[in-house]
Amino acid sequence: TAMEIRHYQPGDEEAQARIYNTGAGNLPGFKPATAEEIERRYRNSDPDPATKWYAVESGAIVGYVVCNPNGRMSYPWCLAGAGHVRQRLLDAAIRETTERGAVEVWAAYRNDWQEPIAFFREHGFRVVREMINYVASLASLRSEDHTSELQSH
Repeated sequence: TAMEIRHYQPGDEEAQARIYNTGAGNLPGFKPATAEEIERRYRNSDPDPATKWYAVESGAIVGYVVCNPNGRMSYPWCLAGAGHVRQRLLDAAIRETTERGAVEVWAAYRNDWQEPIAFFREHGFRVVREMINYVASLASLRSEDHTSELQSH
């Protein structure tokens, strides 16, 4: 079957959410995406259709990749059985992002999301920093433990 890579079109959010939720659903800490939040994000913070690529086979979207204007690239998420489009998505995104003048792309994923990390490493990306996020319940943080009285002499 012929496969086409095309840019975002309104209405693609439903397929994108389904692909992401299918591809990332069994990863640690996964939070499902909704078509509504994807549409809101695209409308508000990344409205350029040329920063989003979709692989279409037999009229259905089977994979996508996003490369934001700041150079942050998503993993090329694909439906099961459509992994063969991943390389084409990556190539299209890198080629067009480079043509627009970007000199660098980057990705950020949880350390325990091994599939995306391995993919990026296999494609020449290298780890430049690791981040640790700390979370605490506000109820467990007593304010007097975190105040300092400062005085100038």
